[in-house]
Amino acid sequence: MKNLEKNYYRDNLLNIVNKTNGKPIMVTGRLMYNKNHLKWCTFSEIKPYCEGGDTDILCNHLNLKLADVEKWAVISPHYHNKIFYIVGYPARYRSVGGIRGCLKLYCLKGLPAVFVEDDFVKYKDRLTPHLYEFPVREVAQENSCDDKNL
Repeated sequence: MKNLEKNYYRDNLLNIVNKTNGKPIMVTGRLMYNKNHLKWCTFSEIKPYCEGGDTDILCNHLNLKLADVEKWAVISPHYHNKIFYIVGYPARYRSVGGIRGCLKLYCLKGLPAVFVEDDFVKYKDRLTPHLYEFPVREVAQENSCDDKNL
């Protein structure tokens, strides 16, 4: 049960809540399209964006309100398993069983909070100066969340 709990509570996302100095973060995640989910949009394999470095998985998945995601991105079967960039603030919320980690979407002036990987080049230079910069070492060591730790 411990393995499931770590994933369920998103411990690694909780661990960075106080580290970003009030700046939003950018993560990548794969869209898990499900036509039966009318309120939620699920992204899996959540990794922090770190320019010039590959990072470990921060958490297994994020559920975001579909209506919020659709303000910026088209969610359709065509995008199933495609990589998206997501901008937001790491946060915590109380749910049945305790405190969980989450990501609150944040839209910088005129820029989307969620966009497909193909659009990254369009937004990178305007987005990255405003984001918390994950040190490669911090991401790899402190926030490691590989399969053996889940």
